[in-house]
Amino acid sequence: MSVPLKQKHISPTQKASVLMKMWLDNQDIMILRECNYSEAIKHKKEIHKQMLAEGYKINSKTVPKSRVLARFGINEDYIFRLAEKEQRLGFTGKQ
Repeated sequence: MSVPLKQKHISPTQKASVLMKMWLDNQDIMILRECNYSEAIKHKKEIHKQMLAEGYKINSKTVPKSRVLARFGINEDYIFRLAEKEQRLGFTGKQ
């Protein structure tokens, strides 16, 4: 899923679709953090660095979802509730 460059807000439904994954890449971090590509890379590299220091072998393209949620204090249940409410009210999540 790619993020349009001019989109300022990512809908809860889009974030919920990312949260269905166990491993997140740069695009997924961009969606969850609503940040640009270079910031997403920076965050991913910092998570990789921390995991290497803890002795984990890592995949250079992705990071565990749990690490991203913990690092940024993202409440997964809250996003899923918002996405459910958004769908119930008939919003598509597209602007």
